[in-house]
Amino acid sequence: METALRYGVELRGRARQFERSDLDYFDYVLAMDHSNVSDLHGLSKDEGLRGKVHLLRSFDAEAPAGAEVPDPYHEGPRGFDEVFQICERACRGLLIHLTPFALTL
Repeated sequence: METALRYGVELRGRARQFERSDLDYFDYVLAMDHSNVSDLHGLSKDEGLRGKVHLLRSFDAEAPAGAEVPDPYHEGPRGFDEVFQICERACRGLLIHLTPFALTL
């Protein structure tokens, strides 16, 4: 939260456990790493629903294929800054993906 505030982002949301019914409700389900993807795929045998699950960094044009968001805890404050920047790039890419006619963000 401290890192986000330094970048001018106030985090007001709450985390909760992902539920199987979320696959029916959401069009995109974003995972930080391959372990999360595997866990989310395990919630459904339906390939169409499993196709909604994406690695967050798959929307980051600078990231190599299959790149994960690293765990920031092992790197201290510098790690949180790096992860914030990674997530910001990926989210910008996601917005471009969702709004293909947008010229700038």
